[in-house]
Amino acid sequence: MNSKISQTLLLILQIIITLLYGTLIAHMTYVLYQSNDASFIAQVISYLPQTVILLSSMVPQIVLRIRKKLHSQDGEIFPLLFTMIALQSSLFLSRYSDLTGNLILDVHLIMVLERFSLIGTALLFLISALRYYGMTSSKMGWYLVGALGFSLFLCIAEPKNLAQRNIFAIYNSKYDALLSVMQICLYISSILTIVAAALREKSPASTRRAIGFTMIIVGVYLSAAYTLIPVILTCIFYILGIIILSINTRESF
Repeated sequence: MNSKISQTLLLILQIIITLLYGTLIAHMTYVLYQSNDASFIAQVISYLPQTVILLSSMVPQIVLRIRKKLHSQDGEIFPLLFTMIALQSSLFLSRYSDLTGNLILDVHLIMVLERFSLIGTALLFLISALRYYGMTSSKMGWYLVGALGFSLFLCIAEPKNLAQRNIFAIYNSKYDALLSVMQICLYISSILTIVAAALREKSPASTRRAIGFTMIIVGVYLSAAYTLIPVILTCIFYILGIIILSINTRESF
């Protein structure tokens, strides 16, 4: 498929995800407000990281189109990467079902979607880092398809009996623990690779790119936590990372 067409389709998909998830988050917030629950602020804070990531992930896409950098290195990476990051906001779905009583998807489908977004995003970060390090772009499409296919396989490979767990116990099985370890390893590998690329290039642009990518990775990883400190760190790291990376597109070719 033509690169420009695929980038446009990914943008449309990301807009759909943002509108759909944004509507559900707004509904969840309204239900919480109407309930007059004393823990209203604490409840909102618990899904604030997903909200920030969902909305902020549109920024790099918009910046690329304004600056017409869709054929740069950033243009090869950003469309799919930030669409997957937006999809990772699906981590709020189980909380939405808990607070509103609406189960919008089957339990197993929610589990697969959440795992797929987590592992898929981590793999795309690694491919992005490898691309900046010098991996050839002639087969980039195949690398991306292979990474997402492998992620989906891992996320549906869990034994069927475990899929019947209560929806709010997601990520508590041994299988999920292994996926979590894999996710951490992928993120560490991505950070080391992008730092190595920056050290090799020794340019201000590559240094800023490495800093921005690292901050985004840390923010995305911490977004799965619900306590106050990780929530604050997620917002700070992710937003600053987006700003740095978006500004840096001016010097990306």
